[in-house]
Amino acid sequence: MLRVLVAVVLVLTATGMATTGSEPVSIATSSPLTEQVESTPPTAQIGTVPPTAQMGVSIADQEFDRTTFRINVSENGSARWTFVYRRDLSNQTERRQFNAFAEEFNEQSDLYENFKKRAQVLTESGAKETGREMNATGFSRRAYVGPLDNSGVVEMSFRWSNFAKIEGDKIIVGDVFEGGLLIGPNQRIAVTWSDNLTHEASVPKPDDKSDDTVTWTGKAGRQFYDNKPKVVLNRPTESESNAAAVQLPFGGLSIWHWLLGLGAFVLLTTLIAYRSDAITDRMSVPSREKSESGTGSKPKPDDEPTTSVITEAELMTDEDRVLSLLEENNGRMKQVNIVNETGWSKSKVSMLLSDMDDEDLISKLRVGRENIISIVGDEPEAARSPFEDDG
Repeated sequence: MLRVLVAVVLVLTATGMATTGSEPVSIATSSPLTEQVESTPPTAQIGTVPPTAQMGVSIADQEFDRTTFRINVSENGSARWTFVYRRDLSNQTERRQFNAFAEEFNEQSDLYENFKKRAQVLTESGAKETGREMNATGFSRRAYVGPLDNSGVVEMSFRWSNFAKIEGDKIIVGDVFEGGLLIGPNQRIAVTWSDNLTHEASVPKPDDKSDDTVTWTGKAGRQFYDNKPKVVLNRPTESESNAAAVQLPFGGLSIWHWLLGLGAFVLLTTLIAYRSDAITDRMSVPSREKSESGTGSKPKPDDEPTTSVITEAELMTDEDRVLSLLEENNGRMKQVNIVNETGWSKSKVSMLLSDMDDEDLISKLRVGRENIISIVGDEPEAARSPFEDDG
């Protein structure tokens, strides 16, 4: 039986331990818990795992100020796990340093291969313990500076097949959190789902809920009981979708410390380099104007209108696209209209807007069953404090 505690403290480390105990899997900070959602859960366990795969992880909260663990559930029970780390960038020096770090991170193939190997070990161990076929595929990673240049973002993800339990027409997320779960301040868990699924229930009650996302935040430190958080989704009937009819045997697996380990492992070496003096020697990054001016010959005149439009759209980030839409609509729009204008899925728009709200790029207001999205300062009058215009 394996117990691994995962703490979010100051410096990334990767160490192994094999023991037994009665403490929950933890991704909280090293400070004492101030809020307990459930009573103390039983031992967290992952079954028999190769010693080389055992690791405990610490993630620097002076390196990253906010962390999101996002689970996007599909109709067939698979899910895309995405780790999103954000750091505030307060000046031009920090932005240059993070750009240099991002360039190295995005090109570092050795670390990325290790990330994928550990994900495969995780899913193989899970399949052996549960009898449920599992695979880790569709890996991706990206580090970049946000649209307003005020935050550095690192994203890593992979697709976990048969992640959720399926019972008839229900998809149940939560059996993998066997042994309990802790999340710390400035951390959150967001479960979202594809457009053809509907939400039935979430336990405990989420801190935020939209049409396709439920979110729990760490606040001052938060503890969940065994198999929590739990989300129950309804999928289409068999006549509507035959693709999800074939399923393998089901079971549970405690894996939270593994997921944190996967995310942190890739960041370990690059973050150490980011903090070192050596990175500042390479902090100069070619300007966009210079790189664009030296890229090949000009397009033919007949192609110019089409090429110009496509290039401009491709250069815009998703955040820039949303902000541009808001500016074109007097600073505010309904969320459903953003979905219609962009052609993106509801789940993508919901996740993107939540991230932008966290970064104070936009504000969200719930009015009945609608979300009103506004540029900060253009909120509807009912959403503003009566003291904002005083003084």
